[in-house]
Amino acid sequence: LCLSINIAANDKEGMGSALRNIGVVNRELGNYQEAVNVLVKGLKISQELGDQAREASLLLDIALNYIDQREEATASKYLEQAFELPITSTDMVLLSRYYNRRGIIHESLKEYDEAIEFHKKGVELKIKRGQNHARDLHNLANTYRQKGDYKMAEVLADSALRMKKEAGWQVSTTFTLNLLSDIYHANGKDDKAIKVSLEALKIAQEKKIKDRERKTLGDLADSYGALENYELAWVYQKKYQALDDSLFNLQKSQQQANLLTLYETEKKQRTIELQEANLALTNSANSRLWIGIVAAITIGALLVFVVYQKSKTNKELAQQKAAIEQRDHEKEVLLKEIHHRVKNNLQIISSILNIQSRKLDDSTAKTAVKEGQRRIKSMSLIHEKLYGTNELSNINM
Repeated sequence: LCLSINIAANDKEGMGSALRNIGVVNRELGNYQEAVNVLVKGLKISQELGDQAREASLLLDIALNYIDQREEATASKYLEQAFELPITSTDMVLLSRYYNRRGIIHESLKEYDEAIEFHKKGVELKIKRGQNHARDLHNLANTYRQKGDYKMAEVLADSALRMKKEAGWQVSTTFTLNLLSDIYHANGKDDKAIKVSLEALKIAQEKKIKDRERKTLGDLADSYGALENYELAWVYQKKYQALDDSLFNLQKSQQQANLLTLYETEKKQRTIELQEANLALTNSANSRLWIGIVAAITIGALLVFVVYQKSKTNKELAQQKAAIEQRDHEKEVLLKEIHHRVKNNLQIISSILNIQSRKLDDSTAKTAVKEGQRRIKSMSLIHEKLYGTNELSNINM
């Protein structure tokens, strides 16, 4: 609606802002290609207006969509275009966003040393500006964790956590508490992992941050399992599965509602465009009345026919587009449901084997159960690889 109003008013600056907002919404819905298409339109308007700040910002947004799709080469191309604009090197906000996205790309490519350099630049930039750099420290700590340097990751995450607590960033605090839990768990410090996870769980439940609550419940199940407290591990695993199911169903409902809203917005925009076309055609006909009544009637009939044909074509295109989007959405939901069920089934089997192994005294039986657990773990890792890649013909083992 905002975009339609700005189009009617021929307000290009307003059109650019509306297009960026639509792009952001599409990215949050996972409609990456549609988000890119909309952002590119906004980019062209910014270039026409000579607004370098908005141009650089849109280039960085486009790059982020390609990062989400793991198309690092394309994302890098847009990042470099943004960096080549003179304003990017002088605008500290734009430069900070550039460093952040550069770091994420290198992380995705497992080029951890390069990622660390860019995240460090982001930290230094925030310090130079006198701003809270807790989020940048968090990103840096996460890169060290992925690299396997748990000692440095722990130090940086502790600093980030302290700064976030001092700033009163409770929601952001849960992310760093979860990161510390991952670091402790990977380093065999599951007692500490449980402590920070319980703190994160309390905040997540108080603030009703369901995705953080789900993540924390899973972490607690893993840590208690590592400490061989299978009873509590199973309790938190069941809570995790129940919340995961509810969030998945909620996500499906929200996606459907958001898609309907976007469709209604597009339909209103097409109606306004059609009304504008009718008004233009009517004015054009009135300006030619001097030709004569006969000529005016002929032209009017022709215009009505053209409008009718255009309306009919637009309606058919809209129906085809809606049908295609519905099929794509159903396939995506089905695929996510399949991955979701496979993951939960593997987790349930693994937990049952853990509980069963505690009741066995025979060493041969225990060995057999452990072998089964290792096979389930292998299947889980393969499934995780498959889920995280679009290439299904081979897996990097």
